[in-house]
Amino acid sequence: MYFAIRVAVGSAIMLAFYFTRGFGSYLQTFVMAFAASLAAQGVALGVKMIVGQQEKSKRAIALLGACVIAFAAAMVFVVIDKQTVMKKTAIHGVLDMSTAMRNGETLEFTIDDRGKKMRVRYQGPLPDNARDRMEIAARGQWKGDVFVANELSTKCPTTYNTEKGPVPASQFH
Repeated sequence: MYFAIRVAVGSAIMLAFYFTRGFGSYLQTFVMAFAASLAAQGVALGVKMIVGQQEKSKRAIALLGACVIAFAAAMVFVVIDKQTVMKKTAIHGVLDMSTAMRNGETLEFTIDDRGKKMRVRYQGPLPDNARDRMEIAARGQWKGDVFVANELSTKCPTTYNTEKGPVPASQFH
């Protein structure tokens, strides 16, 4: 019975968090899974204490308190991490053209910043030198889990492909 309580509480917390905020990164997902398991353990321990199967010793109460504190700390971490990401007005990463989709004037694509994938929506043409796996910066604001960019810029390449083969960019200055 207590296993079912743990599974139900942990699953409810994870689903509630996913549907209200989503998971932005692997770290957020891990922290929320850890917090959900601690909360589920705390609820199961509390139920055992209420029905009398667990004596209300100092150790049991300290364990219950530790579960509550760790769960609260994890929630604070996830909220602060999400707010920090949401306040960014510029993002930077590697352009993944395989995810690009155009709908009229609006272009949606993904930027990969060291494993963190961010969905970008941009109205207008890509810069002329934009290529797959090229570094790109976007300025704009977050709307939910999508970064709505109003300006895109690409990093200048270190080499240019010419008829004679690759030539260092320094020769063109």
